Amino acid sequence: MTDFVVLVLTTSLTIGVLEWTIWNTWHIARQMPTRQRALAAVLGSLAGTVVLGVIFPAVLKGVLDPFPIWLVYAGLTVTAASVLGWRWPVLPRGGTGSHSGLMVMSCLLVVAVAMASIAVT
Repeated sequence: MTDFVVLVLTTSLTIGVLEWTIWNTWHIARQMPTRQRALAAVLGSLAGTVVLGVIFPAVLKGVLDPFPIWLVYAGLTVTAASVLGWRWPVLPRGGTGSHSGLMVMSCLLVVAVAMASIAVT
């Protein structure tokens, strides 16, 4: 039962990160989100990619090499960051209010990197 729950959660995370990254890359390239929203989207993609880099090897346990799968996600995240860099000058600046999405994604990225560093050591 526990293996099934882990497999379902990992599959959900895998599909969610893929969908999030592709949709946000398209949104940044074709729409005009604020700079903060676009940066939050790229940080979220990066956090998801880091988490998948830690979870894949643990879940697959030698059944399948996780590196090629993770490499696709890393490539998509680099593409999203490149599109953000390309569109940055024309994206509108956000208002002077709070940017909660950017704060949440920044904290999520810090937690993901901390979790990855603990898992590696």
